Amino acid sequence: MTTIDLDKGFSVGPSPRLEDLKALRMRGFAAVVDLRIPGELGALSVEHEKEAVESLGMTSFHLAVPARTLPSTLLDQFRREVGLLPKPVYVHCTKGRRAALFTIIHLGIEVDDAEEQILNRLRSLEFIEDLEVYEEPIRIYVRRAEEPYDHLKEVIW
Repeated sequence: MTTIDLDKGFSVGPSPRLEDLKALRMRGFAAVVDLRIPGELGALSVEHEKEAVESLGMTSFHLAVPARTLPSTLLDQFRREVGLLPKPVYVHCTKGRRAALFTIIHLGIEVDDAEEQILNRLRSLEFIEDLEVYEEPIRIYVRRAEEPYDHLKEVIW
């Protein structure tokens, strides 16, 4: 299984097999996030993966995100939950595209990257097809995430 290490706390990739989960545990991963909807293709079903992850002593978190979507409510929930998970975290969906979108947006906002920096990081991952479909929703989401901080800066300065 090919994983993409985004930083020391997060890696993304495709749906893992049981052997892959064991290898992730051996590499020191503490949590696995599954973004597939129940019944979606993958090496293990959502339910079996949760059982396997937990039996290996890792934390499992499931968030059902429909393919080819970027719902802001689910992105908000993802960002809240992954911040609480023990690190490092392996985030996946079936092929890794949603995982990369969600995780890179999360990481970019956490370090106060501009929307263009986040988009450029996503563009560097050649396996994300049709990124242009997500560009405007990403820009809107990042701007919305920055609003409370922009207001705070005004109050402080």
